[in-house]
Amino acid sequence: MKKVTLVVLIICKLSAFSQNCSTPVSNILLSNIQNEILSAATTTLALQKGREAAQSNCFTSLQSKDIIQLYLQDVHKTEIAKLIYPNITDKRNFFVVYEVYTNAPALASLARFVGDYTMQQATGASIVLDKFNIMLPEYEKYTGIKINNQQPLNKNDFTLLLNSITNLNPQTQLQNALTIDPIKYFSMAQVMEIAKLFQNENMRLNVLQHYVGQIIDISNYPFALQLLTTLANKNIYQQSIHNYLRNNSTGNSPNNGSFSCRNIITDAEAVNIKNSLEKIKLTSTKSKQYKAVLRNKCLTTLQIKMLVLLFNNTERLELVKYSYDYCSDVQNYYKLSDVLVYNIDIEAFSDFMINK
Repeated sequence: MKKVTLVVLIICKLSAFSQNCSTPVSNILLSNIQNEILSAATTTLALQKGREAAQSNCFTSLQSKDIIQLYLQDVHKTEIAKLIYPNITDKRNFFVVYEVYTNAPALASLARFVGDYTMQQATGASIVLDKFNIMLPEYEKYTGIKINNQQPLNKNDFTLLLNSITNLNPQTQLQNALTIDPIKYFSMAQVMEIAKLFQNENMRLNVLQHYVGQIIDISNYPFALQLLTTLANKNIYQQSIHNYLRNNSTGNSPNNGSFSCRNIITDAEAVNIKNSLEKIKLTSTKSKQYKAVLRNKCLTTLQIKMLVLLFNNTERLELVKYSYDYCSDVQNYYKLSDVLVYNIDIEAFSDFMINK
């Protein structure tokens, strides 16, 4: 009931104002965009494809819904939805997008953006980051890679630290934020709270980059992208994360198994592995090669999905089970049920995950 009420309020806030967009993309181009997002090897690449498409094409509300619902996490849906909204040809119908949401705060964040955008276009005011509708990751529920097995700063100490930075002129505030004890560790949410203190986006980016090596729940970094509004800055920050993970692979396997998740491969390496496997015609040889490649490597769920899809339906369950110990984000591993075709395999995979 609350969701319905919220949607009604959202519809009322929309105005008849429209961008220069008058002609949406063709169905063929829409299909190509969807395929590019779906075939992306990692979530990072899928987001990049979505950002590029959202900012360079015009869409109907229904077309935008088709794109946004390709993303599983509401934080990612919201990011793409905010980028795509200015290029919607029928903004009055944008409420159809809200049907893909399961998270009320995320839905409220998008609704607030739509209202603020409409107001900004009507008054000519500049867009200001809505710091109060930023979604923060919950460290307590985190199951991904943990850097150095540390613990984030406790609540009291972090409050004191935050107070020592607040209410200063921006330059002094930034200087203080960048000179915090480098041996302290933080949750992604704590780093985002520090970055939120700054109105200037370049300063926020500076802070986010500075703390990359001190974030324990490093796989939660996509949440920080909410604090950056330009595609260039988002890409700069993501590159900082990837460089750190590539050069400082110190995390342990998230499932605490015997395998140590140290050699985290890049998206480019995953594509190279895919290209090599595609050249092998004999099924048994390809399977052996796949298992050999995984040894001493660490892949994301999406990278594993890309590789497992190279195999026949009858082989995928075995490979999905085998790959679990080589996954860096096992909290997302349930998504691999999508690669399984037979109901008996899906049930077996469910039993496998329950016992993990």
